[in-house]
Amino acid sequence: ENRELTPVGKMTNGVKQKVTLFSGGGGLVSTIGDYGKFGQMLLNGGELNGIRVLEESTVKMIMSDQMPSTTTYGEGMGYGLGGQVNLETGEYGWSGAASTFFVADPKNDMVGLAFTQYIPHMGIPFADEYWELVRKAIVE
Repeated sequence: ENRELTPVGKMTNGVKQKVTLFSGGGGLVSTIGDYGKFGQMLLNGGELNGIRVLEESTVKMIMSDQMPSTTTYGEGMGYGLGGQVNLETGEYGWSGAASTFFVADPKNDMVGLAFTQYIPHMGIPFADEYWELVRKAIVE
């Protein structure tokens, strides 16, 4: 009523807990806008707004399957450096603990993001349905 925030009690936050497993992308926190810029930087071959962030060869490794040919990451999927790769379309992406996900689609030169904030993680079916709707909405 007075437009002030009121504490609701002690909350746990995994982001602030002591790190015991050093995982390259584990526990990253960002805004949807910055995550979109990250995806666009990947699509641009490592450059964003005229600033080189990563070498193009590094981005190619990130967004390419790095798994041995005898190993699979799921039906039609590979694993790049820190994310999954759709072996048919070349799309690269990853999902987060709260059912968030991002996809960089080099074929259509676009980035898709969904920040649903739903725990437990809903898994890939939501992402697949979302991305299929996005593809259908593309007008050439």
